[in-house]
Amino acid sequence: MDAVWRRWIGVYKGMYALGLMLVAYALLLSVNLIEPLYRGALSFEPGILGAAGLLIMLPYLAISALP
Repeated sequence: MDAVWRRWIGVYKGMYALGLMLVAYALLLSVNLIEPLYRGALSFEPGILGAAGLLIMLPYLAISALP
């Protein structure tokens, strides 16, 4: 069971890293330091990207808050 738990912690850490990258990308977009990677139908507002990044980060934050 311990190996399964460690694997899920690794998955949650990966999700946290992905969420952190989305939040950083959204912040850079919101202050106009970079241009969007995509144009047209695939372009998203920075607020939507930031919210998605925070939602992706939630499982790891919840697990790390456990005693």
